[in-house]
Amino acid sequence: MATVRFPPYLNFILYQKSRATPPQGDVIYKSDGSQIIVKIIEIDETKIKYKNVITGDNYIYSVNVKDVEKIVYSNGFCGKYEMNN
Repeated sequence: MATVRFPPYLNFILYQKSRATPPQGDVIYKSDGSQIIVKIIEIDETKIKYKNVITGDNYIYSVNVKDVEKIVYSNGFCGKYEMNN
């Protein structure tokens, strides 16, 4: 039986693909410059409710809309929020 050998660069690519990938989700960019990777649950006029993807817990958190600069959804859509003073 013949042995199949892969070129060294292909072994590296296969190794990189096999490593754990970071959790995918929506990204909330807050006005203070911080980012949170989340799954958006609900957005209303004053609050955004979400679950934290990194921790994986089942708690529902919320953030004020006025504290959010933009949200980049997992499908690539970007929602920008203007601060209303």
